[in-house]
Amino acid sequence: MSTSDDNESFDESSFEQVERGWEHITRGDFQGARRFAQRGLDLDPNSPEAHNLFGYVLASEGHTERAMSHFRVALSVDPQYLDAMLNVVDLLIQPLGNLPEALVVLDQALDVCLTPDELADTTLLKVEVLLRGGDMARARQTVATLTDGPYETPQLTFGVGRARFDVGDVDGAEPMIRKALADGLTNGDTFYYLGMILNAREDLVSATTAFLQSRRADLDAPRVPWTLSNSKFERAVQSVLGKVKPPVAEKLEGALVIVSDLPAQEIVSEGIDPRLIVWIDPAPADRPLPAVTRMFVYQLNAERMAAGPRELERELIRAIEEEAAVAFQRPGTRS
Repeated sequence: MSTSDDNESFDESSFEQVERGWEHITRGDFQGARRFAQRGLDLDPNSPEAHNLFGYVLASEGHTERAMSHFRVALSVDPQYLDAMLNVVDLLIQPLGNLPEALVVLDQALDVCLTPDELADTTLLKVEVLLRGGDMARARQTVATLTDGPYETPQLTFGVGRARFDVGDVDGAEPMIRKALADGLTNGDTFYYLGMILNAREDLVSATTAFLQSRRADLDAPRVPWTLSNSKFERAVQSVLGKVKPPVAEKLEGALVIVSDLPAQEIVSEGIDPRLIVWIDPAPADRPLPAVTRMFVYQLNAERMAAGPRELERELIRAIEEEAAVAFQRPGTRS
């Protein structure tokens, strides 16, 4: 059924269609955004803004190749279109995993930044790529170029704080994270990084409080646009159990697999990371088989980490194998 918002939009320019599309994005309505992106392209097939919006919607749905095609068209029309450049980088990082090319595009993007906020946003993305590639030395050098601001949005303030924490600068990170919270950025990421900072300072009570606030915010946040139903996610989990490394698969044989949205408050209070994807409960060393009694899989965390539905399987396999490597090293458990 059409809304008055939809009906009135036909008399607007392509650019105005795109602006309305981004308004739908901010409300989490990606289907509405797709309609406005298409209308923008109908009015102007060469509109870089409409191609960028359409690419963004497609990327959120996991259609990587089609999204990249739209971003490339946008850049062919406007080679200095910063938003499209950064969207290309996002896809190169994940799911494509082409970090060298991402760095090339980022260096091009840094050359077209016009404002301090654009420069900071692009620099933060470069830090992420360097960290993913394991280049801590260059990441630290790059973070050192970021100032305390002030920035126009608390999201950028938070981003600088997160980058500083990620390269080991806890003292530089804390005031930025706290300022972002004070400026109203009370989402799961901000509370989570505050918890990480407090945990690094061994203030465990305050850290746990922040992690519980992060969990609550994550639970209230909109799901990813491509989120699976509970039954489909459970089937996806069962499917990957046969695809993990054989030694891990053998240990998981006979385990009770429990799927839920997020780790329960009780176990977060006991020190479990609220953003854990998989928690394996191995049997005590003196207990007969199976080696694992229960495996918990947390849907919201898994979907947050995956770039789209096609990457979910890979993320689940990675999380299961990494947690298994940790779980069977715990004292008193079956190896």
